[in-house]
Amino acid sequence: MSYATRAALGFDASFRDRCIVCAREQALVYKDDADPAVAALADSILENGGNAQGLVDLVIVSPNFVDVEDSATIADIDILAATQATWPVYAAAVHSVE
Repeated sequence: MSYATRAALGFDASFRDRCIVCAREQALVYKDDADPAVAALADSILENGGNAQGLVDLVIVSPNFVDVEDSATIADIDILAATQATWPVYAAAVHSVE
């Protein structure tokens, strides 16, 4: 997938909405996680949607979507897998808990 194609995916409102819904759903799962950074990301998303857009930006560049030309062909399970794989990495980056 070219950078232009990934950029277009990032501006696809329907795809971003699907990713945001997935992030909110996963926040309910991760809100009590033993990793404080993972739980903090969940709390910020549940409280005010904070950091959800940044998470989605990383989901978009997931290796799961390398050959995607049309977001309608991306299954919800693939969005979920990319969100779950990205969550701890992004959480550690934005919510470093000391």
